[in-house]
Amino acid sequence: MLQALHLFGFLPNMLEWSGNPCHQGCDYCYAKMWKRENEPIEKFINFVLKQENKKEGLLPFLVRKRSPITISNRTDIMCAPDWRERLEAVKKLGFPVYLETKLNKDYKDLAQILDTDKDTVYQTITGCNNQYEDKNLLTAEEKIQAAKWLNKQGIHHILAVNPFMPDKCNTDDVKKMIDEIKPHGVVMRDYHKPSSGLAKKYYQAEYPKDVCKQARDDIRDYCRVKKIDHDIDLFGQDTPFYADNNLRASDNARSFGGNHFVKQEFAIYVQKIIDAQGLDWVEISFDGALKFFQRQIDFFKDCIIKPGDYNIHTGSSYKKQEGNIGIIEFFREHWNGNWFKDCFDKTKKLDHSNSVIYFRGKCGFDKFAKE
Repeated sequence: MLQALHLFGFLPNMLEWSGNPCHQGCDYCYAKMWKRENEPIEKFINFVLKQENKKEGLLPFLVRKRSPITISNRTDIMCAPDWRERLEAVKKLGFPVYLETKLNKDYKDLAQILDTDKDTVYQTITGCNNQYEDKNLLTAEEKIQAAKWLNKQGIHHILAVNPFMPDKCNTDDVKKMIDEIKPHGVVMRDYHKPSSGLAKKYYQAEYPKDVCKQARDDIRDYCRVKKIDHDIDLFGQDTPFYADNNLRASDNARSFGGNHFVKQEFAIYVQKIIDAQGLDWVEISFDGALKFFQRQIDFFKDCIIKPGDYNIHTGSSYKKQEGNIGIIEFFREHWNGNWFKDCFDKTKKLDHSNSVIYFRGKCGFDKFAKE
């Protein structure tokens, strides 16, 4: 199933394809209750070719523009018996690949398939042991050795400590993996249960928030000292945003020419204004965001977005889109919805176009701001 999905804080996002069941068997997997796709590669190819010829819709536009394809946030393509053929087909169609995987024992074949200039291997390694992962296709040590080998081949490699589980892996373990693997980027996410109340009983308890926060802060500081691109949960929540080594921005530039809207790029721009003018806080308007994202607006100007193409998240639910809209209205709907909730505080004010005005303090969110 190929779709445009809410991932990584990009808008509209890179494409996502889930085409096969996963057999890694992680105890903590948030997707283990989801429907398992088993889609032949021929079906995927035919779907792409049909989408290319459609004049309207976000998905056909992203397909024509060869937006990167994430494979996948809900499965692992390297569990499929024909994983090589699947990846080769995606590459022959001209798509950059963002491969989310725990790998298998034949991972060295990736060097013959992936493009070192645009493709990425996002490899999940949650520690130096296989606790909660005893069914994985590689041991923890094999995962680390595979990561080192991929980096030596020049393949763009992301070390994903996703999820971070403090009873399995401490910050010293994470630092050790960073130093040994020498990845191009580091991702760190807290373990969380799925949002569905019906499914929560099937998952282990979440970890203390203060313990996870301290670990995130520690690894974030470590990545900055090492000058490694990183994407670590709750960036800028109780501290200023900073521009150095932002993995989301660098991935956008590398894989899609910088043409996606990346909210962290705008947040960093706002922080620079605060710092340069010595402000304690600033109000942020939709007009200012339009000016900042003019390049992206120009790129998507011919995109016609239909209802159901990409749901607009409001925080508690999804807003139904009425009729076809263009990129500016699409961006406005997300601006007024919940897309910037992890960057700025909302005010109760509206501007001349009935768009929300946001607020940002110099030290982070109003409720977290430090004197």
